[in-house]
Amino acid sequence: MALTTLQELLRDAMMKKLAIAAFNTTDLYVTESILRAAEDENAPVIVMVPSVALKGRKDISWYIDSTVSLIKASRIPACLHLDHSDSVEECIWASQAGFTGVMYDGSSLPFAENIENSRQVVKAAHALNVGVEAEIGHVGDAALDEGEQEDYYTSVEEADEFARRTRVDALAVAIGTAHGLYRGEVRLDFERLRKIRERVRVPLVMHGGSGLPADDFKKAIQNGINKINIFTTLSLNAGEACKELGKREGERPVHIMEFEQAMRVSVYETVKWHIEQFRVEEEAG
Repeated sequence: MALTTLQELLRDAMMKKLAIAAFNTTDLYVTESILRAAEDENAPVIVMVPSVALKGRKDISWYIDSTVSLIKASRIPACLHLDHSDSVEECIWASQAGFTGVMYDGSSLPFAENIENSRQVVKAAHALNVGVEAEIGHVGDAALDEGEQEDYYTSVEEADEFARRTRVDALAVAIGTAHGLYRGEVRLDFERLRKIRERVRVPLVMHGGSGLPADDFKKAIQNGINKINIFTTLSLNAGEACKELGKREGERPVHIMEFEQAMRVSVYETVKWHIEQFRVEEEAG
């Protein structure tokens, strides 16, 4: 359909009280599989390139241009989003390079500095009609214990102040999710999320969605989440698919195309499953 901005997708999601699925991509094969699954589900999608994947590359313009071309050729609205950049300069560069959404992550900085940097990104990105996501609180590491995670939870008052002063298009909040593999039972603070939703009038984002039970996705959407990020599950499922292929074929020589195909199928299935889970509220409404 078209390359779409972050703010356009998420404004619609917030109005309809649903969540858009957002998936990190590491190459064009993954991007193709994400888009194909979204097309088959007839659902909008956010394709995210993590900032860390851009580090150390001499020339990345060809990759961004190719990704934009794939999205423009798709049959569904999709946003190309820079994920987890801690650099104001990189966010401004991405806004100029073809991304239609950027995430500035200043969550590890003092509150006032996070606001000031986020405002700089918003000013530059909005001049180019690029949406901006920021983070308040800090989505932790799944290796941390539950008590340690709570130290990073988003304050309702700070979330409200941050959104008003920065004018960001989306706000990532910390309610108990974490990046990476969870070690035990996950307990999300849905009451905190509900209170943030009541106070903050911008779309809300949940990071660390990999590994959560389907019921938690439903509750998160019911309480105000409009974008859910997935990567660890996507990546590990694809890795397992390749491992299984190697085991199955034993000593037979396996071509690289066979591993690529195994990866594509796995990514497609993982994306399709998550989109189906996130659609619960849309269908119920």
